[in-house]
Amino acid sequence: VYLYANGNKYEGEYKDNKRNGRGVYIHADGEKYEGEFIDDKMNGRGVYLFANGNKYEGEYKDNKMNGRGVYIHADREKYEGEFIDDKMNGRGVYLFANGNKYEGEYKDDKMNGRDGEKYEGEFIDDKMNGRGVYLFANGKKYEGECKDDKRNGRDVFFLAKGDKYEGEYKDDKRNGKGVFFFADGEKYEGEYKDNKKNGRGVYLFANGNKYEGEYKDDKMNGRGVYIHADGEKYEGEFIDDKMNGRGVYLFANGNKYEGEYKDDKRNGKGVYLYANGNNYEGEYKDNKRNGKGVYLYANGNNYEGEYKDNKRNGRGVYIHADGEKYEGEYKDDKRNGR
Repeated sequence: VYLYANGNKYEGEYKDNKRNGRGVYIHADGEKYEGEFIDDKMNGRGVYLFANGNKYEGEYKDNKMNGRGVYIHADREKYEGEFIDDKMNGRGVYLFANGNKYEGEYKDDKMNGRDGEKYEGEFIDDKMNGRGVYLFANGKKYEGECKDDKRNGRDVFFLAKGDKYEGEYKDDKRNGKGVFFFADGEKYEGEYKDNKKNGRGVYLFANGNKYEGEYKDDKMNGRGVYIHADGEKYEGEFIDDKMNGRGVYLFANGNKYEGEYKDDKRNGKGVYLYANGNNYEGEYKDNKRNGKGVYLYANGNNYEGEYKDNKRNGRGVYIHADGEKYEGEYKDDKRNGR
């Protein structure tokens, strides 16, 4: 047993006044090496416990990690493979704390070369560069081109829940044109910016509905056409996934509305043409006739006046086809007052 002035301690075998053979060297800061020595240096197999909680078990040469070994970090990340001069060099397997895994070549502590299990492809200077396949711990799979650890180019990305994206990437995000296949059968084909639908695109819904038009920030924004599975169709303006602005709506029963919308409802001025020949032109609020308007009946009658909740309310003029006329007050579609 040898106690050093600096607080270090060695207990083990000596030969020719030097540490030779097996021994334990304990540093004053708590670091500890247990293994083989040659000429006062760590040589052969040994275990080194670092003050920060890391641990190395493997081969040494001239006081440095050289040969095969296992390095376990305090955060449980782990490297098993080849070392040269205290650095990962050669082939090895690295298990990341988040569950990802790299198996391949290293140079000076950095990933270099081809091959892999979780990532299979090309590396340059510890970064994914070139084509490759990356299998994520959560089940996602990316197949395509990388530049400086980011997805770039036209690629295929399989997501964990069964979704799939095939298209262009830039700076690790969906940018440009692409097709996104959802696990539930929905599909989007169009333009992306920073992982969001931006520009023109076509979206097919699982229920059979279809939208073709403009997107901004992942939502229908701008002009577009929305076709329902039952044949109903809206063509006009959208804001944040809702009909907002002017548009034309064709109903399955043959009715047609052309006018203003707000939050998916008829709001403002518009014209409603009924399949039976009736038509209304006037003001709407929350899908109902509210305000002033003119209603022309197929039988020749017509009403011009005020509405509330789809009924004649307030002052108005009702003219019959035979010339009879009423001008006065209404309440709930009935003549009321003077």
